[in-house]
Amino acid sequence: MPRSIFNQVGFRGSLEERFEAKYIPKNQQTSTPSEAALHASVAEFLNWMLLPPAVWTTFPAGWGKLGKATAGYLKKSGLKAGLPDCLVFHNDTCIGIELKTEKGKLSAAQKAMFPLLEAAGIKIFVCRSMIEVDDVLRNCLVPMRSHQWQDRRGLKSTPLAVT
Repeated sequence: MPRSIFNQVGFRGSLEERFEAKYIPKNQQTSTPSEAALHASVAEFLNWMLLPPAVWTTFPAGWGKLGKATAGYLKKSGLKAGLPDCLVFHNDTCIGIELKTEKGKLSAAQKAMFPLLEAAGIKIFVCRSMIEVDDVLRNCLVPMRSHQWQDRRGLKSTPLAVT
C-alpha cells in the first residue's frame, strides 16, 4: 500500500498528532486538534509542500491575549484587525487562508475585513484542515510537491492532481 509523502520522509503519525503529542499535556489532548495545533501543522505543511516561486507568511496576532504594550505597539505599527492567518503569494495572486477548528467562527473584525480584502483582489478561504488548505492551493494553481493523503488508519484517499 502506498504511503503518504510525510511517512516516506520519516515522519511518524499525522502532523496534528505529532504537534499534539509534543506541545499539549496528555490530559488536554483531544481527538480534534486545537486551532494552535492546526496552525502549526499547516505551517509545517506549507514549508514542505510549496514550490518556488510561491511563498507564504503568517502573523499570529490573533493567538491568545496580547499584553497591552505589545497590542499597542502592533496597532501603532499598522497591524489591521481581521487579517487571515496565512497569506500565500504566487505570481500576481495573493491567497488569504483563515484557519478555524470544526466549531470555530469568524470574528466580527474578520467579517468586516474579508470583503475589503476580496475587493482588493485577494482570494479569501476559511479552512478547517490541512486537506482543505491543500485543495485551496491546488485549485488556485499554486505550485506544490505531488502527494496523496492517507487517513489515520492508513487508508489511501483519492490521489490529488499534480500541478
